[in-house]
Amino acid sequence: MTATNPTPYWLTFSRLAVGNVALDKPALRLMVPPFGKQSYTLPATASGKVSWQLIDEDGWDTPVAQQD
Repeated sequence: MTATNPTPYWLTFSRLAVGNVALDKPALRLMVPPFGKQSYTLPATASGKVSWQLIDEDGWDTPVAQQD
């Protein structure tokens, strides 16, 4: 899976999942650079909606976002 960042800020995930398969914490250390992309490896069994939370500028988790 590839995350695309259209903003001028680094994006850090606190949670990233496809269906019921969540990425582990070491994988989430791969930040998405400004105006860039970052690929994440998922098991072949992962399917369904993508859901995620980011870490905001104050260190808090953002609300859960989802996409089909």
